[in-house]
Amino acid sequence: MSRRPKQPTTTRTIKNVKAKANNREKAEAKPEKDPEDRLPLKWKIKNIPLDKLEIDEQHFERKVDPTDVEKMAESIKELGGVIHPLTVRPIPKKPGRFAIISGRDRSEAAKLIGRKKLSCRILEDCSDDRARMISIYENVIRSSVSATEKKQGLAELVGLIRTDLGPMPFG
Repeated sequence: MSRRPKQPTTTRTIKNVKAKANNREKAEAKPEKDPEDRLPLKWKIKNIPLDKLEIDEQHFERKVDPTDVEKMAESIKELGGVIHPLTVRPIPKKPGRFAIISGRDRSEAAKLIGRKKLSCRILEDCSDDRARMISIYENVIRSSVSATEKKQGLAELVGLIRTDLGPMPFG
């Protein structure tokens, strides 16, 4: 003789159905997280004295080409300033000083023509990895970067993205 499994009582079934419906409603009520919320895009534009800017050596392996800097200096002089601000972040251990994430050539060109300040986008909450991603991205999109440098930069960028940092911090 085979035993039949016990049928749940009506009360248990109703409670289970209600509990499942309640859980489903709670899950549906939670708004999805906007990926933009995870980005370190708390920034402001400010004119910063050039003597307050420091080159972050971990983000700049490439040597500055003096010819490119001279051309850029002429362009800055003609236009009366930079079109695209430098991207910087505060240096925690040095209050009032900023590390350049992107725009080193522009800062060098501005120094060459005697400028005292430059327009900078200050990223308030920017980790080392995010700063590196921005630096690589800015360098890879430039036309003067060699194919080898682009390849190395893209490989490193892919590696950083795979560390689950979320979406790219540009926008």
